[in-house]
Amino acid sequence: MAKKSRANKRKKKKKSSPLLIFVLVIVVLAAVSLSVSYFLLQDDSHQLSSIFENSDTTEETTELTDPPIIKDPVEKDEPKTLLEGTWVSNYDGNIMTINRLGFTLESPSVSTSSKLSGKISIEKNIITFSYTSGSEACGSTEGHYQFQLEGAEEVFFKLIKDDCSSRKERNTMGWFKL
Repeated sequence: MAKKSRANKRKKKKKSSPLLIFVLVIVVLAAVSLSVSYFLLQDDSHQLSSIFENSDTTEETTELTDPPIIKDPVEKDEPKTLLEGTWVSNYDGNIMTINRLGFTLESPSVSTSSKLSGKISIEKNIITFSYTSGSEACGSTEGHYQFQLEGAEEVFFKLIKDDCSSRKERNTMGWFKL
C-alpha cells in the first residue's frame, strides 16, 4: 500500500510540473516585455530634451542659416520652406497643413471637428504662429517656437514664448509628416 501512495504522489508531481514551467515562462516573458517597454519609453521621453540640448538659442542659433528654400515648378515665384506640407501631432492627432505663409489646423473627430487657420513666419529656425480664424480662446496672440527637424519626417517645436495654453500644449509635442 505504501508503494502505491508513493507512485500516486510522483504522478501528481509530474502532472503539475509542465503547468508550473508554462506559468514561469509566461511570467518571465511578461517581465522582459515590461522592461523593454520601460527603456523604450524612457528613451522617447529624453529624445525631445536631447534634441534641444544640442541647439540652444544662444550663439548656435545665430550661426544657423535660413532653412533651404525649394522652388515649386508650378509656382516659381513663391518659395517653399522645409516645414511646408501636412503634419500630424503625436499629442492628439491634429493635422496641421503648412502652405507658404499660412497654416490650417484640423481636429478630426467623430462627433465634431474644428478647423483653425492662421499665419506663420519663419526666420532661421524660429517659427511664429498666429490664428486668423477659428480660435476664440487664443485670438490673434502670437506664439514663438524654435523648431528642429529630425530628418524630413519629424519636427519638434521648443517653446520660446506663447500665451495661448492650448497651442503651447499641442505644439511642444512632436509632429510627423504625413
